Amino acid sequence: MFEPVHEISIVVAALVAFAVGNIWFSPLFFGKMIAHSVHTTENETAAGNGMSVRILIGMLCANLVLLFVVAEAIAIAKKYLVPLPLLGVLLGLSACAVVAHGVLSAHRSLQYFLVQAGYVIVVIVGGTFIISLWPW
Repeated sequence: MFEPVHEISIVVAALVAFAVGNIWFSPLFFGKMIAHSVHTTENETAAGNGMSVRILIGMLCANLVLLFVVAEAIAIAKKYLVPLPLLGVLLGLSACAVVAHGVLSAHRSLQYFLVQAGYVIVVIVGGTFIISLWPW
């Protein structure tokens, strides 16, 4: 049913994506922009840190699932000789469609969409790079 994949490469890619996400959504990069687009202040964001462990665990689990799907897609693409750049474009467009659905249903701004979609694309591209080059 599933193609064989290297599980350690998925875990490593998910941990890298987790680290990138913590930087991506930090106040140093896009954190302030996201907080502004959802109309929260830094004080409200700091007060919500009690749930941050759940959010971080959820983010790590979501990255694991996403990168497992990417790993399966890579394995299938290699089996049927689909070029990895084409696979990357298709996965990126699919991810952007999913992000767009969430952004539109939550009535968020274009700025919010671009930050979220940018992160997902970085995760997919970085994960594809790590998983496809992992020594089997």
